[in-house]
Amino acid sequence: MLLTILLQATDITGTIVSRLGDELFSIMLLVSYAIYAERRNKAMQVKFDKYIEADRERMLTVIENNTRVMERLEDHLDKR
Repeated sequence: MLLTILLQATDITGTIVSRLGDELFSIMLLVSYAIYAERRNKAMQVKFDKYIEADRERMLTVIENNTRVMERLEDHLDKR
């Protein structure tokens, strides 16, 4: 009788440990994926920031060139 109770207690403990192990594995997998996704997001953010900065510089260059052209056009029209 005592042996049967002891075996049942061991079986329950083994089942609990097995389930906890399964849950722990799932949690570790989710945490690993979250860390990976966060790192990838940071890398994409850096690339996006570089792209935005380069685009801003190109747009400022275009604006400056257009301003110069408009000034030349105004000077030319004023000379007439």
